[in-house]
Amino acid sequence: MMLIYIALSVLCSTLLFVLFKLFERYRLSTGQAIVVNYLIAALFGSMLLPRSVDLFLVYQKPWFWLSALMGFMFITLFHLMAYIAQNIGLSVASVASKMSVVVPVSAAIVLYGDAVTFQKIAGITMALVGIWMASIKERKGKAPVQLLIFPVILFLGSGMLDTLLKYAEGRVVPREDQLYFIPSIFLMAFLWGLLITPFINRKKQATDTSRTRSLAGGVLLGVVNYGSIYFIWQALSSDGAESSVVFPLANMGVVAASSLAGLMAFGEVLSKRNWLGIGVSILAIIIMTSW
Repeated sequence: MMLIYIALSVLCSTLLFVLFKLFERYRLSTGQAIVVNYLIAALFGSMLLPRSVDLFLVYQKPWFWLSALMGFMFITLFHLMAYIAQNIGLSVASVASKMSVVVPVSAAIVLYGDAVTFQKIAGITMALVGIWMASIKERKGKAPVQLLIFPVILFLGSGMLDTLLKYAEGRVVPREDQLYFIPSIFLMAFLWGLLITPFINRKKQATDTSRTRSLAGGVLLGVVNYGSIYFIWQALSSDGAESSVVFPLANMGVVAASSLAGLMAFGEVLSKRNWLGIGVSILAIIIMTSW
């Protein structure tokens, strides 16, 4: 079941990048869509809860502080990911967010005692090389210095989020609370978004010509976003699953799938290095799942 959950998470995560690309093409307000996305994700998740559970009472839970922190990180990093994809490049956004796999993998080995094997180290190393080769594309000119720090922030922030997700699943959130921990994160992200999004995207919102389409895009984004987190959580909760395996497999899959989606849906040209990177990523998956 773990591999099935990972595959579903990869599908949803890839659709996130595709939607950002479509928002840019059809001039939707990314800021509006992101805020609506987290409301929809929270509502979608709450539909799966027992009727006796009130999502708005999560502030009474001892893990509420963690959901509030992760909600803030989700909304800010989502804005940053969209900005990088649309203003610096989709490949830069992909590699910055998915190479962050090194953060939770390192934390899993150091903090949680995940087994260290030659195959795992070799697979992780090949994964990082494969992600880089599959994502980086030739750029003409040089990005402004002030923009170069954004991918670094996305790299570190995404890695911290993955680490916190595993920490919450294993150390903080009781088994009986795990079903509504994720919807509570989305609810907090929506509330944070109401506060910060108008300031982050005020210029883009002012030029948006189709609020209805932006809201519709946010609904679709919310369903896909919830699925990406829900399925990775289920993968982590599977019997025998180790985060140092789950995260590399999921992130490699997203980069490979995003590359193919870019080729087939948007006509993006893949270099020989990009294709080689996809091949290395697939080989890394085989190595990491063969012990």
